[in-house]
Amino acid sequence: MYENIHGIQSALWDKETFIKVEDVGLDNWGYMTFETTADDPAAMKTITISKILQDSGFDEIDLLKVDIEGAEKEVFGAANVDDWLSKVKVIMIELHDRMKRGCSYEFFKAISKYHWFFAFRGENLIFIRENILQ
Repeated sequence: MYENIHGIQSALWDKETFIKVEDVGLDNWGYMTFETTADDPAAMKTITISKILQDSGFDEIDLLKVDIEGAEKEVFGAANVDDWLSKVKVIMIELHDRMKRGCSYEFFKAISKYHWFFAFRGENLIFIRENILQ
């Protein structure tokens, strides 16, 4: 329908590997991801934000919307987080410390190197690069 939109059938993670989704008993909003092996019948391939950016042909990300049910701990705690985070203009994120401890810590540690304007919108935190507001 839209020529400039391309679906990616992968899960977002800190490295290219395999994960599975499990119901951890937190109702419909509580599915979580865990690393597994390629031979696991429930395995799905993962992709990193760096790889998405590289494959897209773009130099930056205008809006990064993140609602990944606890995997933000891995994604924002990745060793190469600055490779792509430095290229993001706006982040809208829902953090899931209630499901996986350390999500907020990894996120705030990663973004603390940059200057952001901050706002709440419902359960989302919104961060806008201060330099694009000037």
